[in-house]
Amino acid sequence: TSPYKYSWYTSVMRHFPKYSKSRLDMFKNNPPDFYKEFGSCPKKSDIGESYRLPDFIATDYIRLYKEGEPSCLFVHKKKSEQISDRQWKKATEWFYTKL
Repeated sequence: TSPYKYSWYTSVMRHFPKYSKSRLDMFKNNPPDFYKEFGSCPKKSDIGESYRLPDFIATDYIRLYKEGEPSCLFVHKKKSEQISDRQWKKATEWFYTKL
C-alpha cells in the first residue's frame, strides 16, 4: 500500500500545490519503502525536488542500479536491511542490483 494519499504522482502534478504538498508530507510523515522517480526518470541533478527524492530525505534511500546504470528506483535504507540475500538474488533476475 502506498503512503501517498492519491493514486499516483505524475510530472504535471508538481504544478498543483495540493499534490506536491501531499508528496512532501508523505516523505516527512510516512516515507515509502520503495520509491520510483516518475516520468522519463531525469538523470540531471539540477532538475529540482519535484522530480527526485526531496533533499531532506535523499540520504535515507539507496538507489538501485539496472544493468550497471543508475535506475530511478530507490529503497529506504531500513527496508534494504530487511531484504534477504535470496530476495536480492531474485532482483538480479530483473537486472537490479545494489551495486
